[in-house]
Amino acid sequence: MANSDVDGETFHHFLRETRIRHGLTLNEVAERTGISVTHMSRLERGQRQPSIGVLRQLAELYGVGIGELVGETAAVQHKVVRVDTPLRPEESDNGPYTTLTGIAGHNGLGVVQLDISEETRRHRLSQHDDEEWIYVLRGRLELELGSETLQLGVGDSIHFDARTPHRLTPASRKATRVLIVCAPLRLRPPGNAHLTSSGTARSGAAAD
Repeated sequence: MANSDVDGETFHHFLRETRIRHGLTLNEVAERTGISVTHMSRLERGQRQPSIGVLRQLAELYGVGIGELVGETAAVQHKVVRVDTPLRPEESDNGPYTTLTGIAGHNGLGVVQLDISEETRRHRLSQHDDEEWIYVLRGRLELELGSETLQLGVGDSIHFDARTPHRLTPASRKATRVLIVCAPLRLRPPGNAHLTSSGTARSGAAAD
């Protein structure tokens, strides 16, 4: 991960220290995020790796960016990731990922580059209070989203409500790499426009 001298063991220690610094118990974190006490305990002891969704939930709870949460150097006023910058990915339930955002006082927007592992098929569906945008950089992506299963190729993208249970898995033997952008979900007051499941706008009159 860029600008990170932190190994996996330090991350789990940092995760526990962040919770304690905020004066929260494992039970309180579980109540506020929906992440089970057992899962949180295993994360803090280094027995499990977090999914990207879990990282988002914890970062929002603690008011930090994902980069700070995984133990990168303290947030700065701007973060530049150059094309020739050696990246040191962290491990997650979804596969190796690199955080591309993280500035002081701003933890709403999260951008990660993720190499999706076949292992994700064995993991639970993810849910978090964000809107999420995914862009396929390499390979093919299979996205379980609620009751639908979608396949996306290079150059395809999708924008969705991440409160909907979802899981990302590779849809081909070729390594699958995606760019994920998350931001806190802000619901707008009901209007006259209605959307179909495919994102096509319909007028209020046509929808009645």
